[in-house]
Amino acid sequence: MAIQQATLNKLLQQAQEKVDEAAKQLAQHIGQRQASQDKLKMLQSYRDEYQQRLDNSSRQGVAPHELLNFREFINKLELALTQQENEVAYWEKSVQASQQMWLAEQRKLKSFDVLGQRQHELAQQKQDKLLQKQNDEFSMNQYFRKQSHE
Repeated sequence: MAIQQATLNKLLQQAQEKVDEAAKQLAQHIGQRQASQDKLKMLQSYRDEYQQRLDNSSRQGVAPHELLNFREFINKLELALTQQENEVAYWEKSVQASQQMWLAEQRKLKSFDVLGQRQHELAQQKQDKLLQKQNDEFSMNQYFRKQSHE
């Protein structure tokens, strides 16, 4: 029984380490997703600002080469936005996968914990039966001694 308990303890320890590792990875992915989303918002704001500048310049009259420069820059911002949206989507999928991994590791840990509890309960029941048997034997011996002295 002691070897089984030692093995179970080792499995519990390993399962807890895997849960901790999965939680750490999940936290990192959440951080990366947040940073990626923040960068996307910044790029969107920057694009909107430059679009506003282009609109204002167009109303006031702007040289054709300046108009071309504005449009080229806005197109580059649009490309950067598309790339950043792809990065946000990548990190979102990574967060979801990490969450699933963490949940799976949690379930394994819970299974080992339940197994440990059951093993403990069985050992306790076995010990309780042994104690009851010893008490019964002691009581019977007491009874027979008392009967033999009478």
